[in-house]
Amino acid sequence: MPYITKQNLALLLGKKKNAMDYWVKKLVKEGVLIKLKSGFYASRYYVDLVSQNPEDKTMYLEYLANVLRSPSYVSLEYVLSKNNVVAESAFALTSVTTKSTRTYKTELGTFTYRKINPQMFGGYINVPWRDKQVREATAKKALAELRYLNGELDSSRYNNATR
Repeated sequence: MPYITKQNLALLLGKKKNAMDYWVKKLVKEGVLIKLKSGFYASRYYVDLVSQNPEDKTMYLEYLANVLRSPSYVSLEYVLSKNNVVAESAFALTSVTTKSTRTYKTELGTFTYRKINPQMFGGYINVPWRDKQVREATAKKALAELRYLNGELDSSRYNNATR
């Protein structure tokens, strides 16, 4: 499984809900699980498996960015760097969401989410990965979103920039 929730883990281990804090802490300490956020984990086995292929690992991290805070899709600096629109490498997987701005620093990397107006949310593409879909902005959309969030575009100019 690409990720495990605390509830899934309780079912897998056959443990009672009130004992899960102990088991999660133990499995994280032993390195079996990697904490991504409260109640949300990655299996070390799965991470090692996808890490054998750099492209697979990249897609996995993008998929995690989509599910760690939902709804969201990868965008902004990350997509611009990935598409060689900017020379700098992105040090975080940046995404947009309709929820509040948030950052998760994990062993697998930093996942940053910026809140965007719900009317502007969308226009992403679905990239197939294994039996999943990874939501990703086009480079044009990512640039318009970044400019909008940085105050360089108002909403009417944003709409023109994404067409």
